[in-house]
Amino acid sequence: MLVVLTTLPSVPLDDQVLVVISVGLPVALAVYCGWLKRDTSPTIKLVGLGTVLSAAILGAWLGYHVPATPALGAVSGILAAVAATNLGLIVLDVVEIGERPVTVPSITIAAAEH
Repeated sequence: MLVVLTTLPSVPLDDQVLVVISVGLPVALAVYCGWLKRDTSPTIKLVGLGTVLSAAILGAWLGYHVPATPALGAVSGILAAVAATNLGLIVLDVVEIGERPVTVPSITIAAAEH
């Protein structure tokens, strides 16, 4: 946002595109880094990245349009982007796309002889 303010001073702070991009991308990156695990397959990582980016941008856009004034739209855009991104990852975890259930080896206990 600071880069836009210095390079394009005619763009207002409550511009829709500025708010959606400057809110959605950092929220998506922060939530994705918090969700990411090392042992996750590359396919799940890519699907998760797509999920957080699309959910954060959509949430920021929807949140921007909730209140009556654009200044409040920036604040509600942040909250909506966080909520939508977390909801997207919860759905992804519930669906478990591409993950196989881990089988636990059975433990056999020898019968005690009397």
